Amino acid sequence: MSKIATKDVSAFPANDVAAGYSYILGSGSQPNIVNALFERLFNIVFALVVLPSAILLMFPFYLLYLLTERKNGYFLYKGVRLGKHKEEFVIYKIRSLKTSAEREIGGKLHSNDASVEVWYGRILRNSRIDEFPQLINILKGDMDFIGPRPVRPIIYETMFKSIPGFDKRFAVKPGLTGYSQFYTPHSAPKRLRVKLDNHFIRNNTSLSKKLLFILRTASKFASKFAHEIMHEASEMYNHKHRGKNPVNRRKYRRKKPTSDVDVFLQSSDPRVSRRFAQGRILNMDDSSMCVEIPAHIFEQKEDLFIKLSCKSKKKNRNKNVEVSFKGKVLAMRREAEKTGPQLIVNFDSISEFNSYMKDKYLMELDYAS
Repeated sequence: MSKIATKDVSAFPANDVAAGYSYILGSGSQPNIVNALFERLFNIVFALVVLPSAILLMFPFYLLYLLTERKNGYFLYKGVRLGKHKEEFVIYKIRSLKTSAEREIGGKLHSNDASVEVWYGRILRNSRIDEFPQLINILKGDMDFIGPRPVRPIIYETMFKSIPGFDKRFAVKPGLTGYSQFYTPHSAPKRLRVKLDNHFIRNNTSLSKKLLFILRTASKFASKFAHEIMHEASEMYNHKHRGKNPVNRRKYRRKKPTSDVDVFLQSSDPRVSRRFAQGRILNMDDSSMCVEIPAHIFEQKEDLFIKLSCKSKKKNRNKNVEVSFKGKVLAMRREAEKTGPQLIVNFDSISEFNSYMKDKYLMELDYAS
């Protein structure tokens, strides 16, 4: 097939190309034909093993399609994606969007707008069942089980081409699942997800580790699928018996700070760097916060160093999470005599990783009712 008119993979530094092939090359820099053939054989056999179970999970959605969506388009969607060496190939998915969705979205990422989804599309996308037909792509040799996710050519040209290190993914085949899909939510910064994908490309992953990762992914899929089914059943019950319309949780959402978040403020001015205060957050969004401190310490428009911390419970263990920002005092006020002064602080994340940590550990979604 044709190639996108961009720099070829041959233009990569030699060590990056060798690293890109590391998952089938072993430790050397020359291709190991035996390992490559064994990898291909594993993909074919494993795909044939899981295919019956995948068909069984897809069948109920095929029945829903026949009953409600047959007149609106085909059950399977075929779209062009970029694969190894930026070669275009046809990918297969269960159609979770309306037939007009790609024309409406154009060169943008899907923004979780329910207006372009079929009515059962959210379950398909959140549980990843819509990706199961890509077992065909694995059997054809277009994809592997594990690797960076394939990208649409127009999305690559308009959004991802300028991201440092993004092109390294084209040294390997795209995957049905990958590190960035497993370890980060879809809303995570793309630069962070690229770093995770490149970590997989750089490190020599043995077949046993890849199989273990596939099994962990299958376990996570089962949990998400059960959660989606329970969620849809709950909304249908509320709609029928309590007169509540199902909530479009993706469209109507607003972020609030979680409880028990400590904030530490310190002046960025080196002349008064000893000026600092411990406070508590009253409200917070993606770019500003309202903080109550014990006394008037800072001045308006003063630059600050901000550190937020909280405890996150994971696997029955408390984890201390700290996130740092740089900010500026926009306004000061006092609500009552018994309360301390309140600062309205505008802040920026010091790094994309800090922004991701803030969203993951220090914020929570407040769904509209």
